[in-house]
Amino acid sequence: MKVIDKRKKSKDEDWKIGDVVCYYNNLSEKPNYGLIVGPTSNNKYYLAFLDSGAALGLSTDGFILSVDTDGASSVNQLIKTLRSNWKYVEKVNAHLVVED
Repeated sequence: MKVIDKRKKSKDEDWKIGDVVCYYNNLSEKPNYGLIVGPTSNNKYYLAFLDSGAALGLSTDGFILSVDTDGASSVNQLIKTLRSNWKYVEKVNAHLVVED
């Protein structure tokens, strides 16, 4: 019998709009979650906070966004910025459920 591993070398290599991102610095802390959104009218990409109790809004680095901050120019640039601020940045195998 032969086992064929069809997984990609990196599960994070194909980031796209709608992906849920988990990011944190220490394994012992509660992870943060966000949703990749965009492009906006200026062709910018952001992370929308998904954590319960989190400040509502968009971010490019996982922190609260100031009013004059520009979005990322691409999804890959957004992930690169997140990785420069957080030790662990991972794609989550999840989907968004909206209830009213």
